[in-house]
Amino acid sequence: MALNTVLGLLPSNAVTFFVCGAGLAGCYFAFRVLRGPKTIVRTKGHGLPLPPGPKPLPLVGNTFHMPLQDSWETFTKWGREYGEVVHVSVFNQSIILVNSAKAVNELLGERSAIYSDRPRLPLLGELTGFDWVFALMPYGDLWRTHRRVFSSKFGPSTVHMFNPAFDYASTRLLELLLDRPNEFEDHVRLHIAQQIMMSVYGIVPKTRNDEFVVLAERALTAISELARPGAFLADTFPIFKKIPSWVPGAFSQKMAEQLQSDVQGMRDSPFLESKKKMVTDTLPMPCFISELLEEYERERNEKSDPEIENTIRDLLKNLRTKPSQIKLAALAGSDTCVAALSGFINAMTLYPEVQKRAQAELDAVVGTSRLPTLDDKKDLPYVTAVMKELLRWHVSAPQSLPHMLKEDDEYDGYYLPKGAIVLGNSWGILHDPALYPDPMEFKPERYFDAEDRLDFSANDPADYAFGYGRRACPANYYVESALHLAIARLLATFNFGLAKDENGVPIPVEHRQTPGVVSHPVSYKCSITPRSEQAAALVRQANINMSQAFKI
Repeated sequence: MALNTVLGLLPSNAVTFFVCGAGLAGCYFAFRVLRGPKTIVRTKGHGLPLPPGPKPLPLVGNTFHMPLQDSWETFTKWGREYGEVVHVSVFNQSIILVNSAKAVNELLGERSAIYSDRPRLPLLGELTGFDWVFALMPYGDLWRTHRRVFSSKFGPSTVHMFNPAFDYASTRLLELLLDRPNEFEDHVRLHIAQQIMMSVYGIVPKTRNDEFVVLAERALTAISELARPGAFLADTFPIFKKIPSWVPGAFSQKMAEQLQSDVQGMRDSPFLESKKKMVTDTLPMPCFISELLEEYERERNEKSDPEIENTIRDLLKNLRTKPSQIKLAALAGSDTCVAALSGFINAMTLYPEVQKRAQAELDAVVGTSRLPTLDDKKDLPYVTAVMKELLRWHVSAPQSLPHMLKEDDEYDGYYLPKGAIVLGNSWGILHDPALYPDPMEFKPERYFDAEDRLDFSANDPADYAFGYGRRACPANYYVESALHLAIARLLATFNFGLAKDENGVPIPVEHRQTPGVVSHPVSYKCSITPRSEQAAALVRQANINMSQAFKI
């Protein structure tokens, strides 16, 4: 994390390394003198120790202990060594790592009133303008306004309004895989982009080269890097944000500068295009923006609920000045959807027996003359178990987004200081053998009881895959619905297996994850073929029908 930045600024010469180290120490002392006394790790006045953790070094704390990649595995290892709550520090910043379901439910769930704030990330916020994005907002009235509206549109009783977007995007994905199966990673990205843009704006990107798709992917890649707490000196020492981007080694400033440009580039056009389509009555389907605008007009005319009217008015006020706010809030989850669906293809390549059992269920329930729909979900328990196991096996957000502790707290005899960054180790919890035996294996059958009934009452991966407490993702029902339909349709029409080299030898595949706040499968090759000629014909006809229905 911060080590990434430090090493990027240090020359390879060992003598110069220590000179730079002394310089950093001098900067640290100067910073402390200028900023005034602050000792976030002390226990004086509390009589309680901090949670255990790796022994910190003078001045820099655990900066050089923080892993450069696969941080979730290191944090899980520390959890086994030190306990369910671990304390580390990056320079003067305390970080609390929460490694168990029990601790994360109590701290981030039951005590969410003091654990729901976000840490200040100058690079991602001030230098890029992302401080107004819903997922990164400080805990307060403005955040509650956005949360209320999001929940009203993406909750279990309203998520069905997005079914046309799920239907269109998943049908297009099937045809793209039929035409160019080797480009499946690109197709998955376009699929998610279409789904999100249709859901939020009623706009359909046609290709990966669509301006919105290109800008969004570039921005999300940068966000994933910049959002890691303590990853850059400017987040720990705000004075470093003053360093110009042209200074050698200031790669974080360069990244923030480029991200700001990308955000500005995609700020206005989708929102304005959506409003234009509403005026001309050419939206292909209802979307989040159209529903929001129509509901505001309805509430204003009926004056039936002032609170709802004020909530929507406040949100629209922000939309008029920062119209990409809603889009970017939705985009914050879009990259995790890409990671999850890519992880599904990875899993099916590695576990053919799971694939065959799910396909047998689909054939028995749906048949082979039509594509599955969300109406079939209740009759597809094994496919549902596959979807849930995917959330557990490939954790798209291994540490979730960081929380910040609002006031001093105590847990299990340990002192948790105000201002500490708190990370729920979602990967560690979802790979805890006490909750999920054989955690490295993809086993959907773990969710069936002794009578072969689906049962998530004790171990639903969604409880840990979508964040925690009041900061849990409000679109989890949306994600699960979209993911279930895509998985069902992919399994109904395609077989996934090992690719072969030029000599016909199978190319081995393993499951590895990329570093970052959002973690994708490391790129791999696989074979994707239609299950039959009938399946291929079904995909073609479904796309013809879809194009005619939506006039796209």
